[in-house]
Amino acid sequence: MLLLASCASLPRNPLPEQYVEQARIPGLPDVRTFADEYSPAFQKNLVESIERRKAYYEAQGLVWPPQEPINLLALSGGGDYGAFGAGVLYGWTEAGDRPEFSLVTGVSTGSLIAPFAFLGSDYDDELKEVYTTIDAKKVFILKRIFSIIGGDSVADTKPLAELAAAYIDGEMLRRIADEHDKGRRLFIATTNLDAQRSVVWDMGAIAKAGQLELFRKVLMASSAIPAAFPPEYIPVVAGGKAYDEMHVDGGVVTQVFLYGPFVNPMSVVENYSDDFNGRDKRMYVIVNNKVSGTYNPLRRNLPDIAGTAISSLIRNQGIGALDRLYLIAERDGFDYNVGYIPDEFQPQSDELFDPEVMNTLFEMGREMAREGSLWMNHPPGFTP
Repeated sequence: MLLLASCASLPRNPLPEQYVEQARIPGLPDVRTFADEYSPAFQKNLVESIERRKAYYEAQGLVWPPQEPINLLALSGGGDYGAFGAGVLYGWTEAGDRPEFSLVTGVSTGSLIAPFAFLGSDYDDELKEVYTTIDAKKVFILKRIFSIIGGDSVADTKPLAELAAAYIDGEMLRRIADEHDKGRRLFIATTNLDAQRSVVWDMGAIAKAGQLELFRKVLMASSAIPAAFPPEYIPVVAGGKAYDEMHVDGGVVTQVFLYGPFVNPMSVVENYSDDFNGRDKRMYVIVNNKVSGTYNPLRRNLPDIAGTAISSLIRNQGIGALDRLYLIAERDGFDYNVGYIPDEFQPQSDELFDPEVMNTLFEMGREMAREGSLWMNHPPGFTP
């Protein structure tokens, strides 16, 4: 019976391969794109963001101030270590020099932080509450063995969905839509596991359309660690029929991103040179992880070996993403700033979502941001 159950799978209606490029979200055809190919729709979106920024000031009888900088913020994956990034934002506000961001992006736990970061210091207390009062019971419930066999995950994330619903509400959606109308952008990455490709979602456009359920679904998908947490099955239409796509943690493909093949911002800047001449451009990257390995002799068992190998792969993949962002910053004239958990940090527990560890990380990020010791102007291991 166990063998038969292990060969079974849950029913779904997957998108046929020939429709991969045609699939659309019902009613929102241009709200997402593959990250690895140029998207005319997202390029148009970028142009519209500039026009909306100018219109926002014109509505007040003003012009877009030439001294207003272009600030970009990228939030990485890192699971419960996202408490560090939450602390950074909180301490940055306390330091008094936290800017407003033209673009905020998030992956995995970074995607859960991103809406709060996008809306600014008004949401600092909520962000602190989420990352300092949470524990494993508020994130997932381990399934029984017979539910795991033939299922799509080891754990059920219903508690996390309920937590997200408590904070990601209609009021937050309205405020994100308002900021979207001002020309600011909020992007989240998931992984389309059927296609094995990264997908970038325009969360401001989703908010503008009032699609609260889809907004939450994308956030849950971006933080859905494959096999551990259940995927999100997102409804799409193609060829006149309805299907579903399997989306999981955006960190499967990349730990952190800002922009890349899907848009070419510099071509837009050239066309709006009068609006961008002399304007400061700054890139900030918050890494919710350490960038160096920790020596830890392993026990001779499969979970320890597999888990450590996967975490090492993810950490080094993240370093590669930081190098790529540095190259983009150098090419496009951005000041590059990256902050990450110090190498000397040693968690006192191996338990996931341990409140003591998360509070320690929150206070560490808070203090580093407040005292100005967080930011480096080059990737780890690289000297300009």
